[in-house]
Amino acid sequence: IGVVLTALSYAVAYLMQWDVTFNWLDALAVGTSYSCTWLCVVQSRLNYVMGVISVALYSLLFWQAGFTALAAFNLYIV
Repeated sequence: IGVVLTALSYAVAYLMQWDVTFNWLDALAVGTSYSCTWLCVVQSRLNYVMGVISVALYSLLFWQAGFTALAAFNLYIV
């Protein structure tokens, strides 16, 4: 459901002609976050690994966007 809703949000932004560029880092961070949630639901310990990867990717994404305090806080959580 999450993947479909994310794709729909990009489609709406494209149709509304908003200035949205596709960012592979953002897509990878969202994908690892979704997979972490799924692994948690099926009670797999791999969710910890995916969670760390997801937080690291989001930290890098926030750092690139200029949100250095938020990036540092995310790395502190890990």
